[in-house]
Amino acid sequence: MKIGVNSPCPCGSGKKYKRCCRINALDLPILWRKNATKIAIEHGLDTRIVNSFCAMLELLLQTKWKGACHGTSTMFYVLLRELGYDAKLCSGVISTNFWVTGHSWVESEGKVYDAACYFTTKETPNLMPVFNGMSLDTMQATETAYGVAGAPFDAGVHMMVNDSTVSNTMATDYVELKGISLWQALDNVCMLSGIEILKVTNGVLDVRDLRDKYKDVRSELRDHISIPITHYVDLRPNDSSRLTRMTK
Repeated sequence: MKIGVNSPCPCGSGKKYKRCCRINALDLPILWRKNATKIAIEHGLDTRIVNSFCAMLELLLQTKWKGACHGTSTMFYVLLRELGYDAKLCSGVISTNFWVTGHSWVESEGKVYDAACYFTTKETPNLMPVFNGMSLDTMQATETAYGVAGAPFDAGVHMMVNDSTVSNTMATDYVELKGISLWQALDNVCMLSGIEILKVTNGVLDVRDLRDKYKDVRSELRDHISIPITHYVDLRPNDSSRLTRMTK
């Protein structure tokens, strides 16, 4: 008998099947790329967005980087902007089934892109990545509300974005990335995706122009959705890849 993705999981965990044993039964990278490609074709999206988003997911899987929402969203924001898209880097509160937490994501043409929601800290449930506003397991509009108002904490302060520009975030070295900066991680993502947006001078990654371009850009706070909130999870961001270049 076929189990519906929203049916209770037969293992008795109390979770929906799509949030529990169905995940273990799937080869996630293959599923994510297949569904992202379908969404891109249906909505007329550039295949480079699919390739780069899936490369970002591959990076997260390889490094087991938890709580990476602001770092990965900043990387994807720069990538989309350099591809010519009017992307916005967003922070705020997200909620699903009355579970809420601070988070960062990217919006383009009003649609959410969120790679890190599957790679949360242990206090929070894993959610399927969101591509063009759609969950990559069901290919339906995500059930998560992005930008919830009235949360019991200040999401802007909580995500520590008020004093963190895009350039400062991109220059950060993360333990999960084995000491390389986000510029270098983005370079890896671009090479895996076949995208050339970063400059290389004498074999060295040269981000000086981009660093100046984004030195005053900060995340935008989203708080436009009103829903009843009964409790919240306080998620604080945590403060390896191949094909790495040195950066200057």
